[in-house]
Amino acid sequence: MQIISAVGGTYSGVAPTFSAATGTAGGWSATITNYNAAFTYSATTTAGSVSLSGATVIQSGLGNNVSSTVTVTTTRSGYESASGTVSGTSFIQLATPTLSGATSTIGGFTFSITNYDGANTYVVSTTAGTAIVSGSTVTQSGLSGGASATVSVTATRAGFVNSATATRAGTALAPLNIEAFVVGGGGGGSGGLNAPEIWYGAGGGGGGQTESIVISVNPGTYSVTRGAGGAGGGGGGFGAAGGTSTVVLGGTTVSANGGAGGAANTGGNGGVGGTANGGKGGNGATNNAGAGGLTSWTGGTVRRGGGGGSSGTGSTGNPGGADGGGQGGAYNGEGFPGTDGFGGGGGGGGWTASYAGGRGGNGVCYIRYLTSEGAGRVTAVNASSYTSGSYTILRWDASGTYTLS
Repeated sequence: MQIISAVGGTYSGVAPTFSAATGTAGGWSATITNYNAAFTYSATTTAGSVSLSGATVIQSGLGNNVSSTVTVTTTRSGYESASGTVSGTSFIQLATPTLSGATSTIGGFTFSITNYDGANTYVVSTTAGTAIVSGSTVTQSGLSGGASATVSVTATRAGFVNSATATRAGTALAPLNIEAFVVGGGGGGSGGLNAPEIWYGAGGGGGGQTESIVISVNPGTYSVTRGAGGAGGGGGGFGAAGGTSTVVLGGTTVSANGGAGGAANTGGNGGVGGTANGGKGGNGATNNAGAGGLTSWTGGTVRRGGGGGSSGTGSTGNPGGADGGGQGGAYNGEGFPGTDGFGGGGGGGGWTASYAGGRGGNGVCYIRYLTSEGAGRVTAVNASSYTSGSYTILRWDASGTYTLS
């Protein structure tokens, strides 16, 4: 019940009552729980500034974790004025994240939040690609080799003011210029045959060669396939073709075909050399095994296979082509294998008792890069490594891989 004052016949004032204050960034707010729009409300504060919006008291202008007291006074014609007070404290602003330097990775970079607090939630964004946070580690991905991005990090927590935003720029690992040189496997020689007619064993073709090719390669793991020499044919059998050698340089595959196997027939046709420039295998009785060749390359001379020699009519088979072609078998002997690492063609087998042809020589694969640009960035499986001049050279005599980081 409203009490009428003894003085002047006015009613006693109605002092405002309040909800508990809720902290905000730089201030706090509270609600006048007995708000009556028939009254006029005014407010003062001990710090910062205060405003009223209907039943809401809004304190602002405070620093981080600062308290204040607001006095609200009600007035109305015919009523005495009355006041009430409410106190609150502004939120604490979270500490700005401190960030380590960026470490470049394949497709991006990583860095750490050095003042990480497990009670916080960290929000990250980036100018390119994708950024994620796991614990104290921030990972940027989705960049091309050598590309850069800037990652923003903000700390948040319920009941606290978000931190200021920290940024870290970084760059993905750059591409590396890599040069490749490959030689395919030599074809196997065909086997000789005595009956029902004489078939002279023919030489297999030498493995082909791909001249050096330089490609800008982005970080990643890439395959190397060393083409195997083709098997020699049994008595009267064709030699098998040599395998193709390949080196993957980023999105480009450098390849060299293997030589064809020697043919088993009355003419004894020699296998065709692999592209490019593998030596042709020798024909039956006439031979004429083709030479392979060589290419000067920093770190040594790379040889492509000569064709295998055909079997002879006497005690010694015909010679293979220069640079790795296997010698043909004598009339009563098997063909000799082509030279491994040259992709030499296998020699043809003798014919008096159906002798087998020689297997083709295995191919070889190389890459090289400037040591000053790639030092410590390339690791390889099944490769030998050496340096020559300003280059690091890797050689594969078996299939494997290399990884550019």
